Amino acid sequence: NYLPQDTLSESSAMILSGGLGGVAQGFAMSPLLLLKTRVMTDPQFRSTGGILSTAVASARVGKQVIANEGITALMKGAGTFAGKRFADWTTRFFFAVQAENLIKSYTGSDQLTLVEKLFAGLAGGTCSALVTIPIDVLVATFQQHAKAGAEVSIIATLRAEKNILEFATRGLLARVAHVATTTMLMKQASSYIYDVLYNER
Repeated sequence: NYLPQDTLSESSAMILSGGLGGVAQGFAMSPLLLLKTRVMTDPQFRSTGGILSTAVASARVGKQVIANEGITALMKGAGTFAGKRFADWTTRFFFAVQAENLIKSYTGSDQLTLVEKLFAGLAGGTCSALVTIPIDVLVATFQQHAKAGAEVSIIATLRAEKNILEFATRGLLARVAHVATTTMLMKQASSYIYDVLYNER
């Protein structure tokens, strides 16, 4: 409603809003991600496995980072992380919107029921997970090597794998379940709750 009629379509605006929300999420969570990575790669914290001990370790590392490198150091890698979240949420919203359009074409109605919207969210998240799973596998692989204190390169990792397809789809079912549920909740369920709270339904 706030966009001029000749700029973006409703679908494009929806997809862009998802991507921009992902960017905001990336920048907001970047300091926590940096602290988690520092704790994972620091030998003195590797043996700690509990939630409380990890939180205490992260706080201690955070104080060290600010004291030694300045508060801006907490945002190291924020751009890369925000870029990934932009790609994640753009694809999730894109596929969810396409699923909504397909349902509308099939039913011949311009309005979707709540069940149809939830199904579109699940479908969109599933398609997004299938598209982005190779990147997620690489990220997880790098994190595992970093946790062990070793360095790893993309080319070396791919060359070492005999079955690239199997490697690129590791944890596919868990990833699909996570992304599909998250997309359904963030795009569809949250919008429905917003409409209910503001008496738009």
